[in-house]
Amino acid sequence: MKRTYDLFYHDYGTFPELNSETDNLWQTIKLKSEYGDVMKKVNEEKKKKKEELLKLPINPANVIDRSDKINSSRTLAVTAGTTKTMIEQENAELIASDHSEDNTIRALLPARASVMTKSKWHAPWKLYRVISGHTGW
Repeated sequence: MKRTYDLFYHDYGTFPELNSETDNLWQTIKLKSEYGDVMKKVNEEKKKKKEELLKLPINPANVIDRSDKINSSRTLAVTAGTTKTMIEQENAELIASDHSEDNTIRALLPARASVMTKSKWHAPWKLYRVISGHTGW
């Protein structure tokens, strides 16, 4: 056996065995080095969220009673189909709920113009002279 091909012929095309300990070590080092800051921030956010939930008092007036499934303002009835008045009433309720009062600074700011303003017209550039006068290098 004079040549390396003859020495390593039986190993040709096979991959080396995987060492699970070194792979796990490599993965943990890579995770800590690349995503360590992200993992710390996620843990901090979880702690902050837990603390906020613990600080909030539970108000029994805000707790929803699940036993009362039917809204008192609406009554249920079996009809042949929905009438136009019912549909109009539901649409009016949806529109009214969308335009709730906004007591923030945004309510004081003027609304943006809905139409884009047109720019002032000017004569087109005279590129045709440059292009027509170009004769090459």
